[in-house]
Amino acid sequence: MITLYSYPELFGVADNNGYGLKVFAFLKLAGVPFRHEHIFDASAAPRAQLPYIVDDGETIGDSDTIIAHLIRKHRLTIDAGLSAAERDTDLLVSRMLDDLYWVMSYSRWKDERYWRQFRDALIREHPTLTEEGLQKARDGALVSVTNFPMTDLVRSGQ
Repeated sequence: MITLYSYPELFGVADNNGYGLKVFAFLKLAGVPFRHEHIFDASAAPRAQLPYIVDDGETIGDSDTIIAHLIRKHRLTIDAGLSAAERDTDLLVSRMLDDLYWVMSYSRWKDERYWRQFRDALIREHPTLTEEGLQKARDGALVSVTNFPMTDLVRSGQ
């Protein structure tokens, strides 16, 4: 059985990260049985980023790579009926949401105006989360987020 490793739930959503949620939703919509493991420490993940899956002992990271693997390996036909225009729309919406993720991530992890609210929500919903674990996750998120100047992040999300 496939195991999806992704961040914990937050605000009633199966994953508090858009990329993990994309894989989760794809698996559900395609009717693929899977086990969902929520983790917070991404250090063992490919490129130290979540989500990733383990499928028959093969570890695959990156949400788009995961979905392509699942379609190919399991011969999924979920998008087979889409027209060329619908495939274009899928690409447009996917890229737009992927770009918006970086704005959201910046707001959650780096912008001090929102960091405390995000931190408090995580701790409230996941009481076993330690300050040390949360700081480790924040440090990892900041590495990803700080690869972009804030003006570029905001521009990409507009």
